Formats: sequence, structure tokens, C-alpha cells
Amino acid sequence: MNKITKAAVIAAGVALACGAAHAQIAPNDLILGFNQQGVSSSDYIVDLGNISSSVGVGGTQIVDLSSKISISAFNSAFSSPNGVAAGFAGGNNGIGTKDVFVTQLRSGANPASVSGSVTPANPNTASAISTAAAAVNAITPLGVVGSGSGTTWSSQVAPNASDITGTPFLTQLGINPNSVITGGTVVEDLYQDNRVGSLGQSGWTYDGFLTLTFSGGNESLTFTPAGFVPVPEPATYGWLAGAGLLALSLRRQLGRKTA
Repeated sequence: MNKITKAAVIAAGVALACGAAHAQIAPNDLILGFNQQGVSSSDYIVDLGNISSSVGVGGTQIVDLSSKISISAFNSAFSSPNGVAAGFAGGNNGIGTKDVFVTQLRSGANPASVSGSVTPANPNTASAISTAAAAVNAITPLGVVGSGSGTTWSSQVAPNASDITGTPFLTQLGINPNSVITGGTVVEDLYQDNRVGSLGQSGWTYDGFLTLTFSGGNESLTFTPAGFVPVPEPATYGWLAGAGLLALSLRRQLGRKTA
């Protein structure tokens, strides 16, 4: 391969990589954003994939999303997880059905079917849902980027964990999806609001919760859906089988006595 041809191939590869990095986020992909205003000048932004098929909303089992996060990228943006704000948002601003997703800090030990946070107030209009969803979908590029640029998590969604103004997402919804990581962990409830055509809004619906943990230089991210159904341990199956046999035996004995 001559030098000119090789240079053309390399240039084409770079162009494709840049195009992929700057591609618009797909409707209803859930985006994870990190920032730390006043400490770090960078955002770290991750596309977790479709809210249903990748994240697991509407499912019954816990989904492991840890592989979506690059710990090396995170470490290049922040010196430590503690004090970093993290949040999740997404949506669809297309014609017809519109929806938006947002997280709120979870506390307590409620079962997966029950939220551990206060349900957000309802957006006022379909326009609010559409504009907030469009703000998330316009984020580019993914990865570690300067928080001051025009289409980052900080400029489109949440500049920090306490500010509720100043971005298209916050201006429309008045809801900040960010929570501060403390002790290496943050747990956030995921909510969605839908509007179909000109019909009235459905109101916020609790979908489950996300658990993000940094420990020993590693990261862990899981989604537990509201419909989570625990799988019994093998020992539990044995106990249930034993209890069934005992009940059957007692029934037979009672049957003999009454015969």
C-alpha cells in the first residue's frame, strides 16, 4: 500500500470514528452524566442504550450495566468518586408519543416495587416533555468532554446537583436528575412521563432504581426494575419441596384417620 493510499485509509477511519462519537443519541436511550462543578472542568457522559432492551425497564430481573462505564475515562475526569454528581435522563420528542426519563435520589430499604424518593411534580405541557427529551438527545460527544462546551451534560441537562435552572432540561421540568456520590455509592429512582398525541399527560411513573458503586478501583452499575422477581436460591427450592412433601404426608395421614 503506497503512502497516499495509506493516508487516505487513515483519514477515512478517523472521520468514521469522529462521526460515531458525534452521532445523535437515539430516542429513549438512557444517558448517564457525571460532573463536579468547582472541582473538575470535565463531564463524563455514557449512553447506556435503549431504556427497555438495554437498561431493562419493564423487565423482571436485575440488569448489569457495569461494562458501559470506563473506569479509566472516569478517573481522567475526576480525582475521586466522592463529591461527583451523577444522574440519568432520556426521552423521545418525536411526533405522537413523547416521553422523558429522570432520576431522583433513593433512600430507605423499600422493595423494588416501591420508590424510595418523592415522585417528581408533573410537567405542565407536552411541549415541556418534548423540549426536555430533545435536550438529552442533543448531547454530543460522549465520553470525557469539557463541561463548558455547548452540548454536554452540564449545558443540556444538569450543571450540578443543586442547580435547578439554566439548562433546557431543568428549565422545562424543574427537576435535577443529579445526586452526589457519597461513600462511593449513589442509588437513584428512575421515573418516566409519557404523552400520546394531544391526550393529557400520564403523570410520572416509577420504573425501578439504579445503583452506582465505585470500590477498590472498580465500578458497578445495575438497574433493578419495579417488577423485579427474585429467583429462589437452590436451598429455597429444597425447602419448598420438603414442605410440600410434609404437607402431602400429613394430608394422607389425616385421610386415613377419617376413613
